[in-house]
Amino acid sequence: MADDDPIVLYQHPPGWGLASRDAACLAVQTALKLARLPFTVNNAGNTAVSPTGELPLLCAGEELFSGFGPCLAYIRNRDTSDVFNALTDEEGASAKAFMSLVQVELQYAKIYWYWFEEDNYTAVTHPRFASRFAWPLNIFLAWRQQRDYHALLSTKFEQVSAEKIYAAASTALDALSARLGDSDWFFASPSALDCCVAAYVSEILGAGSELPTPALATIVRGHPTLVAHAQRVLAQLE
Repeated sequence: MADDDPIVLYQHPPGWGLASRDAACLAVQTALKLARLPFTVNNAGNTAVSPTGELPLLCAGEELFSGFGPCLAYIRNRDTSDVFNALTDEEGASAKAFMSLVQVELQYAKIYWYWFEEDNYTAVTHPRFASRFAWPLNIFLAWRQQRDYHALLSTKFEQVSAEKIYAAASTALDALSARLGDSDWFFASPSALDCCVAAYVSEILGAGSELPTPALATIVRGHPTLVAHAQRVLAQLE
Protein backbone atom coordinates (compact mmCIF):
# COMPACT_ATOMS: atom_id res chain seq x y z
CA MET A 1 0.00 0.00 0.00
CA ALA A 2 1.71 3.17 -1.23
CA ASP A 3 0.86 6.54 0.28
CA ASP A 4 0.38 8.02 -3.17
CA ASP A 5 -2.04 5.37 -4.45
CA PRO A 6 -5.09 7.15 -5.91
CA ILE A 7 -8.25 6.49 -3.89
CA VAL A 8 -11.60 5.78 -5.52
CA LEU A 9 -14.73 5.48 -3.37
CA TYR A 10 -17.50 3.35 -4.86
CA GLN A 11 -20.73 4.21 -3.10
CA HIS A 12 -24.48 4.28 -3.28
CA PRO A 13 -25.54 7.41 -5.18
CA PRO A 14 -26.59 10.74 -3.67
CA GLY A 15 -30.08 11.15 -2.32
CA TRP A 16 -32.15 13.23 0.09
CA GLY A 17 -29.75 16.14 -0.38
CA LEU A 18 -26.80 14.05 0.86
CA ALA A 19 -23.55 13.02 -0.84
CA SER A 20 -24.81 9.43 -0.54
CA ARG A 21 -28.19 8.16 0.59
CA ASP A 22 -26.45 5.33 2.46
CA ALA A 23 -25.08 6.00 5.95
CA ALA A 24 -21.99 3.78 5.66
CA CYS A 25 -20.97 5.38 2.35
CA LEU A 26 -21.62 8.84 3.75
CA ALA A 27 -19.53 8.06 6.84
CA VAL A 28 -16.57 6.88 4.75
CA GLN A 29 -16.72 9.93 2.50
CA THR A 30 -16.78 12.19 5.57
CA ALA A 31 -13.85 10.32 7.11
CA LEU A 32 -11.81 10.76 3.92
CA LYS A 33 -12.50 14.49 4.02
CA LEU A 34 -11.57 14.83 7.68
CA ALA A 35 -8.34 12.91 7.06
CA ARG A 36 -7.61 15.27 4.13
CA LEU A 37 -7.09 12.36 1.76
CA PRO A 38 -7.70 13.13 -1.93
CA PHE A 39 -10.22 10.80 -3.55
CA THR A 40 -12.69 10.50 -6.38
CA VAL A 41 -16.23 9.17 -6.14
CA ASN A 42 -17.95 6.59 -8.32
CA ASN A 43 -21.68 6.53 -7.63
CA ALA A 44 -21.92 2.89 -8.60
CA GLY A 45 -25.05 1.99 -6.71
CA ASN A 46 -24.29 -1.59 -7.72
CA THR A 47 -22.88 -3.95 -5.12
CA ALA A 48 -21.65 -6.24 -7.91
CA VAL A 49 -18.52 -4.06 -8.20
CA SER A 50 -17.52 -5.11 -4.68
CA PRO A 51 -15.80 -8.45 -4.02
CA THR A 52 -17.86 -8.83 -0.84
CA GLY A 53 -21.09 -7.63 -2.41
CA GLU A 54 -21.29 -4.52 -0.26
CA LEU A 55 -20.67 -0.80 -0.51
CA PRO A 56 -18.81 1.39 0.36
CA LEU A 57 -15.78 0.08 -1.48
CA LEU A 58 -12.41 1.83 -1.48
CA CYS A 59 -9.95 1.11 -4.27
CA ALA A 60 -6.38 2.19 -3.56
CA GLY A 61 -4.02 1.08 -6.28
CA GLU A 62 -4.55 -2.67 -6.51
CA GLU A 63 -6.02 -2.99 -3.01
CA LEU A 64 -9.74 -3.16 -2.22
CA PHE A 65 -11.47 -2.41 1.09
CA SER A 66 -15.21 -3.03 1.37
CA GLY A 67 -17.57 -2.20 4.20
CA PHE A 68 -17.36 0.56 6.78
CA GLY A 69 -14.89 -1.16 9.12
CA PRO A 70 -12.20 -2.08 6.56
CA CYS A 71 -12.56 1.29 4.82
CA LEU A 72 -12.10 3.09 8.12
CA ALA A 73 -9.03 1.00 8.99
CA TYR A 74 -7.49 1.94 5.65
CA ILE A 75 -8.24 5.64 6.20
CA ARG A 76 -6.70 5.47 9.66
CA ASN A 77 -3.51 3.99 8.21
CA ARG A 78 -3.31 6.68 5.53
CA ASP A 79 -4.30 9.56 7.83
CA THR A 80 -1.39 12.01 7.82
CA SER A 81 -3.34 14.61 9.81
CA ASP A 82 -3.65 12.21 12.78
CA VAL A 83 -7.36 13.04 13.09
CA PHE A 84 -8.20 9.37 13.52
CA ASN A 85 -5.19 8.47 15.63
CA ALA A 86 -5.63 11.04 18.40
CA LEU A 87 -7.78 8.98 20.79
CA THR A 88 -6.36 7.32 23.88
CA ASP A 89 -6.80 3.57 24.25
CA GLU A 90 -9.72 4.16 26.62
CA GLU A 91 -11.36 6.62 24.23
CA GLY A 92 -10.79 4.25 21.33
CA ALA A 93 -12.56 1.46 23.19
CA SER A 94 -15.44 3.79 24.03
CA ALA A 95 -15.71 4.94 20.41
CA LYS A 96 -15.76 1.33 19.21
CA ALA A 97 -18.55 0.45 21.65
CA PHE A 98 -20.67 3.42 20.57
CA MET A 99 -20.12 2.67 16.88
CA SER A 100 -21.27 -0.90 17.50
CA LEU A 101 -24.38 0.52 19.17
CA VAL A 102 -25.10 2.66 16.11
CA GLN A 103 -24.45 -0.13 13.62
CA VAL A 104 -26.80 -2.48 15.46
CA GLU A 105 -29.63 -0.46 16.97
CA LEU A 106 -29.91 2.28 14.35
CA GLN A 107 -29.17 -0.08 11.48
CA TYR A 108 -31.86 -2.52 12.60
CA ALA A 109 -34.30 0.36 13.08
CA LYS A 110 -33.54 1.58 9.56
CA ILE A 111 -34.16 -1.88 8.13
CA TYR A 112 -37.52 -2.11 9.86
CA TRP A 113 -38.45 1.42 8.84
CA TYR A 114 -37.65 0.85 5.17
CA TRP A 115 -38.79 -2.74 4.74
CA PHE A 116 -41.57 -3.39 7.26
CA GLU A 117 -43.43 -0.10 7.59
CA GLU A 118 -46.01 -0.95 4.94
CA ASP A 119 -46.48 2.56 3.55
CA ASN A 120 -42.72 3.14 3.30
CA TYR A 121 -42.13 -0.21 1.64
CA THR A 122 -44.91 0.26 -0.90
CA ALA A 123 -44.20 3.89 -1.78
CA VAL A 124 -40.40 4.01 -1.76
CA THR A 125 -38.43 0.91 -0.78
CA HIS A 126 -39.98 -1.65 -3.11
CA PRO A 127 -40.07 0.58 -6.23
CA ARG A 128 -36.46 1.70 -5.69
CA PHE A 129 -35.21 -1.84 -5.06
CA ALA A 130 -37.24 -3.44 -7.85
CA SER A 131 -36.16 -0.86 -10.43
CA ARG A 132 -32.67 -2.37 -10.41
CA PHE A 133 -33.85 -5.69 -11.84
CA ALA A 134 -36.02 -6.98 -14.67
CA TRP A 135 -39.52 -8.32 -14.06
CA PRO A 136 -40.35 -10.89 -12.70
CA LEU A 137 -36.93 -11.33 -11.06
CA ASN A 138 -37.40 -8.04 -9.21
CA ILE A 139 -40.51 -9.38 -7.46
CA PHE A 140 -38.70 -12.48 -6.24
CA LEU A 141 -35.58 -10.60 -5.13
CA ALA A 142 -37.59 -8.04 -3.17
CA TRP A 143 -39.47 -10.84 -1.42
CA ARG A 144 -36.21 -12.65 -0.63
CA GLN A 145 -34.57 -9.47 0.69
CA GLN A 146 -37.52 -8.81 2.98
CA ARG A 147 -37.44 -12.42 4.19
CA ASP A 148 -33.70 -12.20 4.91
CA TYR A 149 -34.11 -8.93 6.79
CA HIS A 150 -36.88 -10.43 8.92
CA ALA A 151 -34.57 -13.32 9.79
CA LEU A 152 -31.83 -10.83 10.72
CA LEU A 153 -34.12 -8.80 12.96
CA SER A 154 -35.36 -12.00 14.57
CA THR A 155 -31.84 -12.78 15.79
CA LYS A 156 -32.12 -9.79 18.14
CA PHE A 157 -35.83 -9.27 18.70
CA GLU A 158 -38.05 -12.14 19.79
CA GLN A 159 -40.96 -10.14 18.42
CA VAL A 160 -40.20 -8.07 15.31
CA SER A 161 -42.34 -5.02 16.00
CA ALA A 162 -42.09 -1.26 15.55
CA GLU A 163 -42.53 -0.69 19.28
CA LYS A 164 -39.57 -2.82 20.34
CA ILE A 165 -37.21 -1.86 17.52
CA TYR A 166 -37.85 1.87 17.74
CA ALA A 167 -37.55 1.75 21.53
CA ALA A 168 -34.08 0.20 21.18
CA ALA A 169 -33.09 2.89 18.68
CA SER A 170 -34.38 5.62 20.98
CA THR A 171 -32.35 4.23 23.88
CA ALA A 172 -29.24 4.20 21.70
CA LEU A 173 -29.84 7.81 20.67
CA ASP A 174 -30.30 8.78 24.32
CA ALA A 175 -26.91 7.25 25.14
CA LEU A 176 -25.22 9.02 22.22
CA SER A 177 -26.82 12.33 23.16
CA ALA A 178 -25.64 11.95 26.76
CA ARG A 179 -22.10 11.15 25.61
CA LEU A 180 -22.01 14.17 23.29
CA GLY A 181 -23.47 16.60 25.81
CA ASP A 182 -22.88 20.20 24.75
CA SER A 183 -19.59 19.42 22.99
CA ASP A 184 -18.92 19.85 19.29
CA TRP A 185 -17.45 16.34 19.03
CA PHE A 186 -17.75 13.10 20.96
CA PHE A 187 -14.12 13.46 22.04
CA ALA A 188 -11.67 16.38 22.06
CA SER A 189 -11.36 16.28 18.27
CA PRO A 190 -13.29 14.68 15.39
CA SER A 191 -13.23 10.89 15.29
CA ALA A 192 -14.68 7.99 13.35
CA LEU A 193 -17.57 7.97 15.83
CA ASP A 194 -18.54 11.48 14.71
CA CYS A 195 -18.57 10.34 11.08
CA CYS A 196 -20.64 7.26 11.87
CA VAL A 197 -23.27 8.96 14.03
CA ALA A 198 -23.62 11.99 11.76
CA ALA A 199 -24.09 9.77 8.71
CA TYR A 200 -26.84 7.68 10.30
CA VAL A 201 -28.64 10.71 11.71
CA SER A 202 -28.44 12.50 8.35
CA GLU A 203 -29.69 9.53 6.34
CA ILE A 204 -32.65 9.02 8.66
CA LEU A 205 -33.59 12.70 8.61
CA GLY A 206 -33.21 12.84 4.83
CA ALA A 207 -35.29 9.73 4.26
CA GLY A 208 -37.90 11.05 6.68
CA SER A 209 -38.60 13.91 4.29
CA GLU A 210 -39.73 11.41 1.64
CA LEU A 211 -41.14 8.39 3.44
CA PRO A 212 -44.88 8.52 4.21
CA THR A 213 -44.33 7.07 7.70
CA PRO A 214 -41.57 9.21 9.27
CA ALA A 215 -41.53 7.42 12.63
CA LEU A 216 -37.76 6.91 12.92
CA ALA A 217 -36.99 10.44 11.74
CA THR A 218 -39.36 11.77 14.39
CA ILE A 219 -37.41 9.89 17.06
CA VAL A 220 -34.12 11.31 15.76
CA ARG A 221 -35.47 14.86 15.68
CA GLY A 222 -36.20 14.43 19.39
CA HIS A 223 -32.42 14.58 19.94
CA PRO A 224 -31.56 18.12 18.77
CA THR A 225 -27.92 18.02 19.86
CA LEU A 226 -27.35 15.01 17.59
CA VAL A 227 -29.10 16.79 14.72
CA ALA A 228 -26.86 19.86 15.17
CA HIS A 229 -23.82 17.59 15.45
CA ALA A 230 -24.69 15.87 12.17
CA GLN A 231 -24.98 19.22 10.40
CA ARG A 232 -21.62 20.28 11.82
CA VAL A 233 -19.86 17.08 10.73
CA LEU A 234 -21.34 16.95 7.24
CA ALA A 235 -20.31 20.56 6.67
CA GLN A 236 -16.87 19.00 6.10
CA LEU A 237 -18.19 17.73 2.74
CA GLU A 238 -18.98 21.22 1.44
